[in-house]
Amino acid sequence: MKKYIIILNPVAGKGVGIKILNSLEKILNDLQIDFNIKKTINKYDAERNLKDWITKDRTDIVVIGGDGTLNEVVNGLYPIDIPIRFISTGTGNDFVKSIKTYSLKEILTTEKFSKINIFSINDKIGINALGIGFDGEVIEEMDKKKLKFKGLFAYLIFVLLKLFTYKPPTVKILIDNEKKIKKKFYITCVSNGKAIGGGFFLTPFASLKDDFLNICLIEEVPTILKPYYLLKVLLKKHHKDKKVILKKIKEILIETTTELKAQVDGQFIKGKKFYVKILKEKLKIVAHQPEKVP
Repeated sequence: MKKYIIILNPVAGKGVGIKILNSLEKILNDLQIDFNIKKTINKYDAERNLKDWITKDRTDIVVIGGDGTLNEVVNGLYPIDIPIRFISTGTGNDFVKSIKTYSLKEILTTEKFSKINIFSINDKIGINALGIGFDGEVIEEMDKKKLKFKGLFAYLIFVLLKLFTYKPPTVKILIDNEKKIKKKFYITCVSNGKAIGGGFFLTPFASLKDDFLNICLIEEVPTILKPYYLLKVLLKKHHKDKKVILKKIKEILIETTTELKAQVDGQFIKGKKFYVKILKEKLKIVAHQPEKVP
């Protein structure tokens, strides 16, 4: 017998999840599926409390929130293997740009779960992407503001604010224990999915199921050329540029003497050393992104 636990972030996407919850409860009641609801109050509530919230009889987790909420649930869950039914109601909603999506009713009933890769960043788990340096600076600024809009437009505003002021430090990079690089990179992204920042397809050839991570490294360029490279990324024309490294990898070590700001699935982190690797464990997940709020 199916028994769901619903993890709801009530503030994700300006409260979209709360409005969706009414429709979700009706569908589950009509299907006679037992469920209980846990609402997060503070950041990282799901990560800290998930193993206490899940009783042994719960068969599935329904996550209503953004990529950050999903990240919290997976970090709180790992390494327990319980399938996730993800309803994406966040600001950027980047993860669902790389996976097949279902209707609200389908996501609550289907057993056609995707088995996707996940990765580790030091002691954390990632699902979609890690952005180091510039991306971390942007996310930190976005976290400080109460935005009235979301998605690519919101991210783009803060990108433009940081575009001409961010000064990347020299980083040492070791790829798959073989290739060494020492250089300044304006963009440093390690990705499992295709998109980051609400719709920047930095790694457009990425797959969640191919047992590889993808890197996008864009070298520091003169200030006058920064808008040009921003446009190339927006148009998905950056992959052939000589200043850009796009590559499939298994693991990467990124080090610097200066503490760097970063984000993983929209969650702000920082450090001087980032060791990232693909994990052997797979995540069972299906996803839904509402077209409009009920």
